[in-house]
Amino acid sequence: MSTMQRFAGCFVLLPLGALIGCIHRPPLTPYAGNWVLNASRTGEDVHSTHPIMTMEVSVHHHTLYGTLVRPSHITEEADGSFHHLQLPLKTSIIDGEQFNHPLFDIRLKDADHVEYLPIMLIDKDHLVMGGFPGLVPPWRFERVTRLPTMDMFKDQSTLPADETQP
Repeated sequence: MSTMQRFAGCFVLLPLGALIGCIHRPPLTPYAGNWVLNASRTGEDVHSTHPIMTMEVSVHHHTLYGTLVRPSHITEEADGSFHHLQLPLKTSIIDGEQFNHPLFDIRLKDADHVEYLPIMLIDKDHLVMGGFPGLVPPWRFERVTRLPTMDMFKDQSTLPADETQP
């Protein structure tokens, strides 16, 4: 085999290898957008739904970026309910991801620590994040056109208790 044939073979194998790598990693663009985690509250003939977390995600140079706004403390139960949600609201910075088939682990940075949470699209308008199998279910976010304000909790030291994901 001549040197020219070996050289030409490299041009065939390199693009094939790149194509195989692209097939295994899903695109990030479906994750871009505004997301909200709503909680339901039922009591005395009243049923209300309100946001307890919001997330804004963008894709830049094949990397996820954005923010996650959530209460500074959350107690979660195995049935998906939230208790003892406490202010202040904290904003975590999303600045990257790691592919962990079949989902991504996004990197969340706060002032005091960095954590990785699994994130996966359920369909084009729903995604799940976090969760510990057998202990607590993942948070279920819904795509929205505009992020809701979290002002309803502005003057309270704790958020309403006994919240359940719809």
